[in-house]
Amino acid sequence: MCHDVDANVYFSNDGSGTLSFNQGGFGSTCGNYGSIFVDVDNDGDMDCFVAKCGCDPVDLMMINQGNGIWTDVAGLQGFADSHQSWSSAWGDFDNDGDMDVLVGASSSGYHKLMQNDGAGNFTNVTTGSGVDLHTGQSIEWTTHDFDNDGYLDIMGGGKILLGHGDMTFTILGT
Repeated sequence: MCHDVDANVYFSNDGSGTLSFNQGGFGSTCGNYGSIFVDVDNDGDMDCFVAKCGCDPVDLMMINQGNGIWTDVAGLQGFADSHQSWSSAWGDFDNDGDMDVLVGASSSGYHKLMQNDGAGNFTNVTTGSGVDLHTGQSIEWTTHDFDNDGYLDIMGGGKILLGHGDMTFTILGT
């Protein structure tokens, strides 16, 4: 979906399995790096988060209104900052049934951990989470329960952040 130097591209499904190619009309026309479709607001449809380079607007959080209309709420939810991000890692890091996110920065080492309240409202919980101690750079992040303890962990920048199920992490491999 993302395009670095041109308008984003996407395919829309008409319900019969036929896909239509679209370019533009979904976010800005520059520096779109990592897109992921995830149900941010627990309404049963897929929303879209786009990690971006810092050109206006910074990171997009496109909420699917269910009628072909998408609304960008990144600024309202605390995702509009000046740090360049390349990807995000989504998962239920506090085991409360909704999708939380780590937005990883590539150029500054500033990574942001955001806790979802279940309705698609996010709070920055980076400070004191252990994520704030990971100052390495990474352009790709992923989630998995690496130690099989039932809590999601995060990997990026050559490190594994072991999750404790409460939005806190311990860095493995320092």
